Order: sequence, then C-alpha cells, then structure tokens
Amino acid sequence: MERWVRYKSLVRVYLATLFTNLSGGLNPKKKKSVGESGKEVSKKIVSGILVAIGIVVLLVLLVSSVVSATVLAVEQGFVKELSYVLVGVCQLTVLILGGNVVLSYLYFSNDMDLLLSLPITPGEAFAAKFTVSYISQLVISAFFVPVLLSFGITASLNGVEISPLFYVLAVFSVVLLPAFPLVLIGVFSAPIMFILRFFKNKDLIKTVFTVISSLLGMALYLAIAFSTNIFGEGDGSEVANILPIVQSASKYMVFNYNFCEALLGDNALLNALFYVLECVGSIGFAILLCGFFYKRIMYNMLDNGSGRKKKIKGEVGYKSVSYRKNLFIKDLKIIFKSPVLLFSTALGLIMCPVFTVLFHNVFDYADESSSVYAAELSSLGMIYYFNTIMLISSNMATSVFISLEKGNIAVLKSLPVSGKDVVFSKIKVSAILLASNCLTFLIAYFCLTRFLFQPLIGIALAVIIFMQGLGFSIWELMRDMEAPNFRFNNVNELTKNNKRMIKPVFLSMGTGIGGMIVAIVLGSVLPEKFVYLGYVAFFLLTATVACLYFFIPLNKMMKNVETLYERLEA
Repeated sequence: MERWVRYKSLVRVYLATLFTNLSGGLNPKKKKSVGESGKEVSKKIVSGILVAIGIVVLLVLLVSSVVSATVLAVEQGFVKELSYVLVGVCQLTVLILGGNVVLSYLYFSNDMDLLLSLPITPGEAFAAKFTVSYISQLVISAFFVPVLLSFGITASLNGVEISPLFYVLAVFSVVLLPAFPLVLIGVFSAPIMFILRFFKNKDLIKTVFTVISSLLGMALYLAIAFSTNIFGEGDGSEVANILPIVQSASKYMVFNYNFCEALLGDNALLNALFYVLECVGSIGFAILLCGFFYKRIMYNMLDNGSGRKKKIKGEVGYKSVSYRKNLFIKDLKIIFKSPVLLFSTALGLIMCPVFTVLFHNVFDYADESSSVYAAELSSLGMIYYFNTIMLISSNMATSVFISLEKGNIAVLKSLPVSGKDVVFSKIKVSAILLASNCLTFLIAYFCLTRFLFQPLIGIALAVIIFMQGLGFSIWELMRDMEAPNFRFNNVNELTKNNKRMIKPVFLSMGTGIGGMIVAIVLGSVLPEKFVYLGYVAFFLLTATVACLYFFIPLNKMMKNVETLYERLEA
C-alpha cells in the first residue's frame, strides 16, 4: 500500500509538471507578466489555427490513403494482413516520434539528486517516469484512431463483416498500442545506460547509444520493408507492389496477433483480453528489469552531471588562433554532445534518402499511357513535400541555438566579435547539417536515374530544398534571439516542449502540399510531348517559394542582428 501511495504521488507531480509545460502558453496571467501585446497574442491564435488546419489536412490525406488501400485489400483478399500494417505503422510512429521524449523523461531529466534523496525504491521511480512517458505518447496514438475507424468502415461498406467490438477496440487502441514500442525503448535503453558507467567519455558514449537505441526500430522496419521487394518489378501491377509488405507484416508483427484478430471479430473478447494481459505483462517485465538497473543509472547520471558543471566553468577558453573559428567549432560540438540534437540530425540523414527511394518507386509502375517523364514529375512532388519537412524538423538546433548560450552571453559580448559573427557561426553549422541531408538525398536520387537529364533535376531540387531549409533555419534563429529561453537545466528540457518548431513545420507542410499537388496533377494530365512544361512550372513554383523563404528572413536578420544581439541578457 505504501508503495502505491509513493508511486501515485510521483506520478501526480510529474503529470502536473507535464501539463503545466504544455499549457504554459495559454495562461493569461503569464502573458501579462511577460508583457505581450494584443498583436502578439493574435499572432499566436492565428498560428494555432494554422497548425490545426495542417493537422486536419494531414489526417485527411492519411485517411484517404487508408480508404484506397482497404478497397484494394477487400478486392484482393488481404484485409487481415492490412490490419497488421496499420497497427504496426501506429507503433512505429510512436517508436520514432516518442523514443527521444521517453528517453528524456527516463534518464535525462534534472531530478536524479532529488529522487535519490527520497524514501522510494528505484522501481517506483522508474514506474512513475514510465507512466508519465506512456501518457505523453497517447497524443500520437490518438492520431491513428481515425485511421483504424476508416479501415473498419470502408471494409464494412465493401462487404467485410465487421463486429461492433471493432470500433470499441479502435478507440481503446489509444491506450494499448504504445505499450510494445515503449517497452522496447525501456528494455533496450536501461542496460545500455548501465554500461555507460564503465566508460570515461560518458557524454559522447551516452549520445551515441541514445541515437542507436532510438533508431533501432526504424532500421529493423526498413530492413523488413526493403527486403520484401515492395516496389515490384515494374510490371504495372499495383497489387504486386503492395502484397509483399502486408505479407511481411503478418509474419513479423506476431506480437499484435491477438489485437488484430480481435479487431476482425475472431474470438474478439478472448483475444482482446489476451492482448491486454500481454501489454500489462510486458510493461511489468520492463519495470522489473529497468528497476534493477535504475538506481545505479541515477548515481551515474548524477556523477556525470556534477562533472559536467565543473567542465562548464573552464569551457569558454577560446584559443587565440581565431575567435570565429572557435565559435564555429563550439557550435558544431553542441550537436554531438546532445542526444536530442544528434538524434534529430541522424533522423534527417536517414529519412531523406528513404523518402526519396520510397516515393520515387511509388510512381515507377507507370503503364504505357504514362511516360517515364510524367511518372518522374509526379514522384518529384512527393519527394519535395516530405524532404522539405524532414530538413526543417531534423534541424532542431537552430530553434534553440541562442538559448543554449545561457551562461555564455556575457563572455561572448566581451570577445572581439560582433553579433553578426556569433549568429552566422550558427547559421554555418545549420547550413552544413542541411547540406549533409541534401547530399544523402542526392546519392539516393542518382542511384535511381532513369533518363539522361535526371541527375540535373535532382541537383536543382536539392538546391531548392536546401535554400528553403536554410531560410527556415535563419527564421527560427531570429525568433530564438527575439525571445530566448534561459530558464532550463539541460538541452532535453529546453527542446522537449519547444513550440517554436510547430509553425515552421506546418508552414512548410502547406507549401509542400501545394508543390506536391501541382507536380502530380501536371504529371497526370499533360500529354507526353508537353510534359516538359510541367517540369518548368514545378521548378518555377518551388524555386519562387524557396527564394521567398530564404531572402526575406535573411534580409530581416541582416538588418536586426546587432540590435537583437545587444538585447540578449543571461
């Protein structure tokens, strides 16, 4: 009973902190104390509306894709296998988007010394943190409820018998589906974090292991997907392209067997009960296993934190070779010392070529009525849309670069460098990260060349998405200068509830969807002899958008950089 009371108290405290951070921007008293004008409040309201519209558009696209896939699955007889795919995609999304958040809650929060001083066991501390991590991921899994509902309704309308319990389970999937991804993160990360105590350079090793554990599920998925020859042999058969992945899903996602069987009405109550027991049992196993390591991990993180503070005191000793060069090196090291920033960078390097291969091959089954040039134009729209979003979301550092100078502002101002030098050092780091992503995209795109001038098309698209990404980076950096956040204890705390990333991502989604629609429509309706006009229109549109996104923030930054830099105070 006492264990339960202590656990419940910890969960209550962590939940209060979580919801306070999430709703802090909606507190009228807080706005008044900060001194926001009515115009600034109106901007936030408009931004919120735009974000909501972006989410709705994304959800509509996702649901329409599921409806089309379900109709095809009913016709070809692989409805059950498709249910495995949908459930697996939900869990994979939780693993990719929530992995870093969960690791931050479990190991990188700034409360290890407090937990060690309390009369609680390591298992209770881990269980409380794991519970709050679990609750934080319900938002992601809730996004897939409409996906499962659209699958069930479409299958029912096309003659598949769907029981009423399906819709109940689809709603309860919000709670059930995050279980296995989070257990996987916990079980793999705890022993790794425990092993770190034997290494001298704990910061670097910890960062590398965090990135590896976060990307493990993604790598496994990609290995399965691409080993199945999902894109077929170009024989014009759309079904042949889809069947391999759904067949693989039914084999490799066996841990979702009971849930998928319950969804489709096969001993629904019994299978649903078994799945709930499996989720509870796996969570219990993760808590017992990780609780065994957790106390040692807390001591390790606490010792590492104290050593880190000592290092910071002597960290601003720039060499006399070049102040600008050392500013650049310092900014570049920030990326590699933070698991959060390194993970987002690695995600971009991996996913840009993955999206390129995936959406290039989606239109690779063009029949005789659709030329290779028209198919390539349509695939360019999809590649442009996803890669622009990935470049912006993976370059997280620029939205907090100034805030990360928390204790160094006074020292930086005492150096013989201008505000322009400090800011453009950070822009150079951002440009290198963006260029690396564009390079991996180009390597993948060159490997998929189907006609003579295709490499030139890839280079043009890489330049466009690079300019657009760099423009957004400058904009995010300027927003961070205008309102820096110096009230944080570590990088994970600073980035965990960073609302500045929302507006650029959804703004890019809006323009990306426009470019994608233009490319697909022109590739579909233009005759073969006029398809070059589609390429001209697509590149004129995307280049114009990229120039606007690049030159407007750059011009504003050049005008205001010194003024904004002088206003900075730690």
